[in-house]
Amino acid sequence: MKKIEQSKYTHRLIARFVIEADTPIAIGSGQKNIMTDALVACDANGLPYLPASTIAGVVRSILQVEKESDLWGYQSKTHGHGSEIIFSEGKILGANSNVIDGLRVRDIIKEDSLLKEYASLPIRQHVRIGHNGVTEDHGKFDEQVVFAGTRFCFEVEIVADENNANAMKDVVNAVNADNFRLGGGTRCGLGKFRVVYARHCVLDLRKKDHLDLYLGKSSNLGNDSWWESFGTASVQIAKTSDIINYTLCLTPRDFIFFGSGFGDSEGDADMTTVKERRVQWTDDGHGKMTEDLVLIPASSVKGALRHRVVFHYNKKKGIWAKPGMTADELKQFSHPQAVEELFGYEKEGDTRPGHVYFSDIIQGKAVPKLLNHVSIDRFTGGTIDGALFTEQVDYLPKGTNYEMTISLDSTFEDEDLKCAFERALDDICEGLLPLGGGISRGNGIFTGTRNPK
Repeated sequence: MKKIEQSKYTHRLIARFVIEADTPIAIGSGQKNIMTDALVACDANGLPYLPASTIAGVVRSILQVEKESDLWGYQSKTHGHGSEIIFSEGKILGANSNVIDGLRVRDIIKEDSLLKEYASLPIRQHVRIGHNGVTEDHGKFDEQVVFAGTRFCFEVEIVADENNANAMKDVVNAVNADNFRLGGGTRCGLGKFRVVYARHCVLDLRKKDHLDLYLGKSSNLGNDSWWESFGTASVQIAKTSDIINYTLCLTPRDFIFFGSGFGDSEGDADMTTVKERRVQWTDDGHGKMTEDLVLIPASSVKGALRHRVVFHYNKKKGIWAKPGMTADELKQFSHPQAVEELFGYEKEGDTRPGHVYFSDIIQGKAVPKLLNHVSIDRFTGGTIDGALFTEQVDYLPKGTNYEMTISLDSTFEDEDLKCAFERALDDICEGLLPLGGGISRGNGIFTGTRNPK
């Protein structure tokens, strides 16, 4: 009788994560509809989810895996190796922290006080402003996003032997890294997550009790009773990343205006500020959707900051605008290559992600204020046609502070550009760089401090 060879993979390393979106997320489906240019990916139940390939790609990028890795798998012309690591999809959590996995859950979704809110997701308006102060070609678009505060659960399994029994620790730490972001717009304020908890077990399949446990595990993420066999202790996570976090503690001096692109439903205002809801969780794991909160879009902050960094960089390098500059020369003056490397760019089919990470701020309630505007004809003394409009701005109660975190890849080596970047951050804190719309009318001035200096 032929002897059956025992597999060298004697162990299974399994980890279960629950992560929470600190900012809205936009994992695109590649589809659009009449309401938006970009829809988020949804599962068979119509709920947002995290594709396993998205999670795996980000983790692999953070770990800087070599091209030919036995753990991650590879294929070349003459040889290859199958992947030894398996990622599940990330499934959304309901109001009571129940994971929604499977097909027969329609009634659960309808009765869940939190999940029914996902029938209508927020839509973000975007516009790219050029050096002339107007919208660039193809610079106006919108996209659907998933609420900040949304929680997802996913699992990772590693087929292992005795030599790589600790391989899961690197994966756990990568998920908890500062630069772990999923989806699109990760440099513009979206896709930031934090780990709520992570659990990890090592099964030695040579032991009968471990083998029985492994064979009895369900692939349904909604069934977490299997993990009770290992107790309730979470794994210890090391915070590791090559990121410098700049924290700006800002206080609005007066009105702020980050436009929604729409008027109000009552017809009182032609221009309104953007608001957004988020999910808040109690200590006992109950999630509830908030009312509309003030939104400071990171994309707006990034746009203003980028233009100011160009100014400080050109000043430091002694590069000045000259009379009679051609359009190409002016564009090169306004878009230095070094600054594009810092903030990222897309041109002529070449796309490079930036080295700076921004995060949206969704926080607090504001007092709305209606401001009437009119433009007067200097000759007739009357109103210019179409120049009478009403603007709704936000006034923040005294003592309101916003904590804005802007992260820079610590491996970025251009010291002159780093200096210009920090000087632009100081301009925001000193009230010299207003943010948002209507800045020529006094809106968007903040003061505060930067840490580290």
